[in-house]
Amino acid sequence: MKILLLIVLMSHAFSGVSDMPVIQKVVSSPEVAAILLWERQQSASFPEPEHYAGHLYEVDLEKMTVKEIYIPKISFQQRNPADH
Repeated sequence: MKILLLIVLMSHAFSGVSDMPVIQKVVSSPEVAAILLWERQQSASFPEPEHYAGHLYEVDLEKMTVKEIYIPKISFQQRNPADH
């Protein structure tokens, strides 16, 4: 049995990476992990900028192995409602 585990860490501009993960979540695919990471990055607010670093791990319970999986980069384009 394989599990994909997403861990998102938050770093602040002046204090480095925090000790506690912001998100620890089992996901169904690398694409779902990418969307969750994108959503977290979009929620960053000012005046204190935040940056989120995501790590996705595949945990194979049969082989007792863990390997890091690439999280794809995604971007969304907003459509103009007048275009419909």
